[in-house]
This record gives sequence, C-alpha cells and structure tokens, in this order.
Amino acid sequence: MNITSLGFPSYVVDMHYGGSLVEGVNLREHLYEDMEDNPSYCGVAVSSSVADGIASVTVKIHSEIDAPWRCGVYVIEDKVKYYQKDGMKEHDNYTHRHVVREIVSATYRGDRIGNNNVTAGTEVEKTYEIEIDEVWNLENTYIYAIAIDSEGNANNLNYCLLNSGVSDYKRK
Repeated sequence: MNITSLGFPSYVVDMHYGGSLVEGVNLREHLYEDMEDNPSYCGVAVSSSVADGIASVTVKIHSEIDAPWRCGVYVIEDKVKYYQKDGMKEHDNYTHRHVVREIVSATYRGDRIGNNNVTAGTEVEKTYEIEIDEVWNLENTYIYAIAIDSEGNANNLNYCLLNSGVSDYKRK
C-alpha cells in the first residue's frame, strides 16, 4: 500500500474483494492483509490518554534496519452515523466505517521520526497532543500509527483506543 496521492481523498482503501464490494471490511484487517507480502522491518507501539479535552499520544518505532522512517498518525472513528447518498437513495442515518477524523501528523505521509535515519536495533518516539472534538464518540475512536518507509509505503502499524489505550509492539 502506497500512502501517496495527487489530490483528495489522500488515502483510499480498496474495499473490493474478488470483484465485489465487501460488506463491513475492517480497515485494520485490510491494512494488515495489504502488508502481508511485504516484510516489516520495524515494530510500532502506540499509547493514548485523554485529560481535560486533550489526548496525549506517544508513538514508538523500533527499527531492525537503518532507515529513514516516517510516522503517520490518524484519529479514526468507527460507526459514525451520518447522511449518505447512494445513487438515487438517500440515507439520513447511514453507518460510516473507519472515518478519518483528523490527520495528526503534519501530512498524510507522516512526520520524520528520529534523525535522518533510525539506526538498526534502536527505538525512537514522538509525542502528539490532540484537541478532542466533542462530536467524537471516544468509545469508537482510535489512534492509528503507521510506520512509513522512504518510498511512501506502510511498513507496519499499530492502533489503540483514543481514550486510555495502549498497544505494545507487535508484528503482523
């Protein structure tokens, strides 16, 4: 999966499988499947806590190779009820899945993490503060942290619940 685009939407997940639209595809599962053929060379850990309307997020990347990793961070809310028009049909209370509420990193291609290169066998971390929007349902809102290589490809990812979530290192 390449995290590049010439316009909006900046990131599109192919929700088709075998030529037909898949109902209820889980974004996390799709990202993991997309990376299945590409070896990951780093681990990603992410934690988040909310206090006084501000989320504090920490992303850690542990690299197995010398590489200029970037870190893409997104606020994703699942099961958002909102208007949808499908051709001639209009739905006032359609359930939208995996809605990007905010791109936290400077761009969708992520922020530089560490110096020019992350040295093999080392860990680097970056922290973010996010103002919580009152319309977000924190029970369904997650932080996605994606390690992006120099070519713009997702190499590994992790996620946690926005409100008091912790996901330690894991590999696909």
